[in-house]
Amino acid sequence: MVLLDHAGVKVTDLERAIAFYTGLFGFPIAERRRFENGTDAAGLKVGQSLIFLLYRPEFQTHDPEEPAGIDHFCLTFEAAEWEAIIAKIREEGIPTVGDIMQRGGATGFGPSLYIVDPDGNQIEVKRA
Repeated sequence: MVLLDHAGVKVTDLERAIAFYTGLFGFPIAERRRFENGTDAAGLKVGQSLIFLLYRPEFQTHDPEEPAGIDHFCLTFEAAEWEAIIAKIREEGIPTVGDIMQRGGATGFGPSLYIVDPDGNQIEVKRA
C-alpha cells in the first residue's frame, strides 16, 4: 500500500497558517519542531498523513505573482464534511479560484473547489 506521507507548505506566518488549517479543516497539531536549518514547523495530522507548515524569515520575501513551492495539494472529504467545509469557506469569505467542478485524482472524480490560504498556496477541496 502506498500512502502520501506528508506535504510541506512554505508559509510567511506560522501561527496564522496554523489557525487557518486547524480552524477551517479541524486538523490537529501532531508536532511542532525547529529543523537544523532554522525552519520552524508545525505538523498537522491529515488522516494518516501530515501537512508540515514551514516557516523561516526569508519566506516572507516571496513574490505573490510567482509563488514558490507547491502548485496545490488536494484534500478529499466525505460528502457531509465536504458540504460543511464549503459552507464555511463561503461564510468566511476565503478566496477561491474558479467554481466547483468535477475533477479527478487518486480517488477518482468528484466535485472540487480550489481555495487560497493566507500565503497564496492553492488547496483543492474535493468530495469523495
